[in-house]
Amino acid sequence: MGADLVYRSSQYYFGDEINALPKVSGFAAVNLRTSYQVNKNLQVFGVLNNALNYRGATYGTLYETDSTTNQVSGASIPGLFSSNDPRAVTLAPPLEVFGGVKMTF
Repeated sequence: MGADLVYRSSQYYFGDEINALPKVSGFAAVNLRTSYQVNKNLQVFGVLNNALNYRGATYGTLYETDSTTNQVSGASIPGLFSSNDPRAVTLAPPLEVFGGVKMTF
């Protein structure tokens, strides 16, 4: 049985060298794991990652705002990005539950 607490403090967006934009917020994630040794050769285990289901950003970067414009037609891609906001973030993976069986010979 075990647990991990993964903490990451807030950080500036990659590409914001002068730190002009607000930071991407920090987060903490809790991961849990357990196992049971059935016999000498058989073990079952379970893992629960992101047990608190944190759904925020884990990384932020800047992109060219004109890159969401279709180079052929000149039309922007509606609903995909705000063409005036150069920030993009990577979201944390959602709650993950899995288990398995480990056999040794």
